[in-house]
Amino acid sequence: MKYFLLQLEKRNNTFPEITTKSQTINPKLVCKEKFHQIPDTTMLYVKSEKNIVFPEILMEPVFLVSETFMRVMSFYDKGILYKRIGLFDNKTEKSVGYYLPLLDEKDDCLAPESIFDKTGQILIRPVLNEKAVRKSAIFKIGGVTKIHVVVRLDFIESILRRSMAGIQLKELEVKMNGDQS
Repeated sequence: MKYFLLQLEKRNNTFPEITTKSQTINPKLVCKEKFHQIPDTTMLYVKSEKNIVFPEILMEPVFLVSETFMRVMSFYDKGILYKRIGLFDNKTEKSVGYYLPLLDEKDDCLAPESIFDKTGQILIRPVLNEKAVRKSAIFKIGGVTKIHVVVRLDFIESILRRSMAGIQLKELEVKMNGDQS
C-alpha cells in the first residue's frame, strides 16, 4: 500500500496567521492523556490579507482540518475525537471553522532507514515500517518535534475527489520485511 506525507501547499498562496499567542492551542495537549484539557470549542484570532486562502488543512501550531476533510477522516476512522476551532479575523470580520483531530500517534512506524538530523529529533526523510502502519488510513508520526501527518492512498484519493485546496503530498518509501515497496 502507498502512503503519503500530508503537507500544506504553500506555492502562491497566503494563509491565515494566528496572531494571539495567549489563545493558541498548546501542541503538548494534543495527546490521548491531555486532549480533554482543550475546550470543546476555541476561537483563535488570525491576521489575513485580501486574497487569503483558507486551506483544507493547517499544520501550525497544531494540525487543523476543514469540515469536509473531517468528514472524510470519519469515514476511515470513526474513533477520532475532534475539538472545534474557529478562526476569526477582527479586521475583515471573516470567520472559518476548523477541527482539531486527535490522531493516532505512531512511535513505532519508522523503519531504521529513516534519516534524522544530528539531534535525532527532526525527521529529514521518513521511511515507514509497513507492519506498524498496515491498518491506518491517517496518523501522526510520533517521537519527532514537527507535525508529520501520513495518509494512505485510498484516503487521499477520497480527499482529492472532493477538490480540496491547499494540499500537497509527498510519497513515502515503505519497507516490508526488510524489502523496499
